[in-house]
Amino acid sequence: MVAAGWWTSATRSPTTQVNLSRICTIKSLSGRCAAGSACPGELALLRKQLIVMRRYMAPQRDVYSRLASEKLPWMDDSDRRRIQEVSERLGRGLDDLDAGVARTAVLADEVASLMAEAMNPAPTPCHCWL
Repeated sequence: MVAAGWWTSATRSPTTQVNLSRICTIKSLSGRCAAGSACPGELALLRKQLIVMRRYMAPQRDVYSRLASEKLPWMDDSDRRRIQEVSERLGRGLDDLDAGVARTAVLADEVASLMAEAMNPAPTPCHCWL
């Protein structure tokens, strides 16, 4: 049996708070994008951070998932359940990160189209022929 409390560092990981912070940042940028004041550089930086975070979390989820499925002599069923819960939590966090990456891509496209519209206003129709 594993020493009691070993899983607390995994379940209290700052990753959850970081994910929530990134989601709030995306929502803030989304509102600023609609108002026309979002900076494309901010979106690119945020997207890069989300992608890097995903690269670190995916292997951790895989390790926890593998540990939960193994029948190791030093782990009992309650430990396995806790590890499985951590694996599932990491999976949900990865889903949130994927959604954030997709949302920042959409916002970047929207900012680019707004900037293009501002640079090239639509021509006004000519009523010369009337």
